[in-house]
Amino acid sequence: MSSLIPKFTTTQIAGLSTQSIATLSTDDWAAFNTAQIAALTTVQIPAIQTSDFRALTTAAFAALDTNQIGALTSLQVSVLSTTQAAVMTTAQAAALETTDISSLSTAAVRILTTASAAALTSDQIQALTSTQVASMSTVQVAALGTNQVAALETNDIRAMSTAQIAAFNTAHAAALTSNQTAALTTAEVKAFNTANVAALGTDQIASLTSNHAAVLGTDQVAALTTAQVVALNSAQTAALSSAQVAALNTAQASAMETGDLAAISTTGIRALSSNAAAALTTDQIVSLNSSHLAAMTSSQFGALNT
Repeated sequence: MSSLIPKFTTTQIAGLSTQSIATLSTDDWAAFNTAQIAALTTVQIPAIQTSDFRALTTAAFAALDTNQIGALTSLQVSVLSTTQAAVMTTAQAAALETTDISSLSTAAVRILTTASAAALTSDQIQALTSTQVASMSTVQVAALGTNQVAALETNDIRAMSTAQIAAFNTAHAAALTSNQTAALTTAEVKAFNTANVAALGTDQIASLTSNHAAVLGTDQVAALTTAQVVALNSAQTAALSSAQVAALNTAQASAMETGDLAAISTTGIRALSSNAAAALTTDQIVSLNSSHLAAMTSSQFGALNT
């Protein structure tokens, strides 16, 4: 029949029954031109055998309109080849049903253009599996919009690699929900660059666990804004190491809540720079216990603003 296919008009193609569509061979489909592919109805599309669908040329796949893409079955989406996925347009990507998008292979997800990845709706992003999210390239992650990042499930966030987290920009970091930041692994927290750390909101900072606080690099600690320091809780400050406390600048030290400062270990207090010690307020000094004061160096003690 493949020799007859080119003779069919688009009207005749559109008039084929689903049974006829299902019986077409791979050779038959290879004989279709793009106009004939475009003429297929949304009723006919689901009748295409998966093996035949996967065999469609990139030109044939590119000829599918958004309604036809939306008519694909989960099985058809699951066999999408990397060559087909690579030519998927932004309109086609956005037309994939949320119930079907989770069927995309990880290879197909990873080969999507950055434009196509960025065209996915928040609902589609939310429908992706954690494995699919983890398969995205860092270039794709960098291309995501803030609404897409905010739509990621907490399991998706935890599944991401440190390289993917490092691909976030400051807008992405700011778009994270407090549930998402709470779900970060310690390795992911360490992967935040200093600009992204500074971009986190106070609710996001407050959602971090003591384990998160303990793994912050000294450069990350130094990047915290005073508003972020105020948002820290005592469990977080208690987890800070001497090196982390030593990284606090004068503005950060003086901004810390009294209870949070008092939660720092004695070795941590001893690590405060003399300038940071000098910046402590009277209320902060009063909040320190005798062990803290006894642990202070002479230069720190002499710098206290008493």
